[in-house]
Amino acid sequence: MEIGPIWRAMKRRKARFILVAAEVALTLAIVTNAVGLILDAQQEMNRPSGFVDEHLIRVDINNYGQAFEDEEYVRTVVDADTEALRNLPGVLAASHTHFVPWRGGGSSGELQINGGGPKKYRTQTYSADPGIFETLGVEILEGRALDATDFTADPEGDQFNVAVSRDLAALMFPEEDALGKSFFFSDPETSFVIVGIFGDFFNPYGWPIGEYAVFFPTRSADSSGHRFLVRAEPGQLDEVFGSIEGALTAIDSERAFALRTVTDIKTGYHSGSQVMVKNLNLLMIVLLVVTALGIIGLTSFSVTERRRQIGTRRALGATKADIVRYFLIENWLVTTFGVVVGILLAAALNSLLLTVVAGATLAWEILVGGVALLWLLGLGATLGPALRAARVPPALATQNV
Repeated sequence: MEIGPIWRAMKRRKARFILVAAEVALTLAIVTNAVGLILDAQQEMNRPSGFVDEHLIRVDINNYGQAFEDEEYVRTVVDADTEALRNLPGVLAASHTHFVPWRGGGSSGELQINGGGPKKYRTQTYSADPGIFETLGVEILEGRALDATDFTADPEGDQFNVAVSRDLAALMFPEEDALGKSFFFSDPETSFVIVGIFGDFFNPYGWPIGEYAVFFPTRSADSSGHRFLVRAEPGQLDEVFGSIEGALTAIDSERAFALRTVTDIKTGYHSGSQVMVKNLNLLMIVLLVVTALGIIGLTSFSVTERRRQIGTRRALGATKADIVRYFLIENWLVTTFGVVVGILLAAALNSLLLTVVAGATLAWEILVGGVALLWLLGLGATLGPALRAARVPPALATQNV
């Protein structure tokens, strides 16, 4: 069957075909970019932190008793809380720290390498006791973990030992070993020496510093309260969760406690992305259904309008397959015109998205898949009306209608 005659016939009814082609183009542009956004969001939601998230509990403690105005009493209570938590049945480790995984933020600062020039590196910064790495389930790759001697160092001193993440060490010292190197933050007189490098660290942050972190062996408690991370043994999370408040209340009851599992914190952090994914999926379904209905409506109208022409062709020897093929080719031409325009629209929309959404680059595989999907959708939507056209009897079709 010649495409030329079909194309010339379409030009006589170009308004309706242009409308469907525009619908196809818009659908392709939106659907492909929506798929790209969904894949990016799912990749982020499935990104591992490197911690044993499913076994961690965050414990926030807010003090209101007058006794907490005494700094010595605060330190005594923190030590007692730490010991009580570590001795709870089902607890594998616990750490006194203000670090909270999956909060979407935290503490950060800009450091400079001693003797390394003016270049600054932004990183997350957290205080913790020596149990932090066992609690998080993070492996020390080089050097050692922070220990009690680091934790009890003179707070008025000018040099402190720290542990840094593998990615931060590689960023600062790409060509040499970071162990033993030192850096400072705002005060060049206070140095921090790297004694340990840990791996598999990711905590989302406002800046692109999710893999960069420094842990300091310092206390993070004051009269208002303090925080712990508790690691439960596998299968013991619920039991540990239920026993924490009672154990801490026995030490001092003039406090309020807030407990959350890190899994819940992570779910809350990703809640916006989950809503976005659901909405984009719904939008894609609606667009594809509307486009399919538009193609079905156009083809059905064309069949009804051209029944006499179909009958004439049948009477002249055209087979049912010829009639079906005619409408399929006609639709393929309309859809192809639409996807060509849609590719340009998709690129323009993606360029716009890149100005507001990081990581929204449209992969060519998604675009090719979108084109194939629209072609199949168009042919599938056309097939029903085309088969009905092929069933029109020649004698009936040649009557006046």
